[in-house]
Amino acid sequence: MEKASPPWGMYTLLGGIAILLAILVFGKPAEKGIHQWFTPALVGAVALSFLAELRGFRTEIKADISRFRAEVSENFKSFRAEAKEDLKSFRAEVNMETPCHHG
Repeated sequence: MEKASPPWGMYTLLGGIAILLAILVFGKPAEKGIHQWFTPALVGAVALSFLAELRGFRTEIKADISRFRAEVSENFKSFRAEAKEDLKSFRAEVNMETPCHHG
């Protein structure tokens, strides 16, 4: 059973809303003199939301790779079983068609 991946898109959306609210509340940072902390905070929030998206994407890729490996393994097992059956029937046909030369 797969683990449910966290809603990274929701976190990013909430982070974006928080950034927009901060801009609306504080106005233009340079005019208010808060640019010393606001710009790094803004960059940090964007970076964190980007990293959260990457982490969610990475989790999805890992799950896809895991499913792909399981599928390939299952396909290989069934292919191998079919090949064994084909080889058995081929050997049986060859044994039936080969005349016995006892001399």
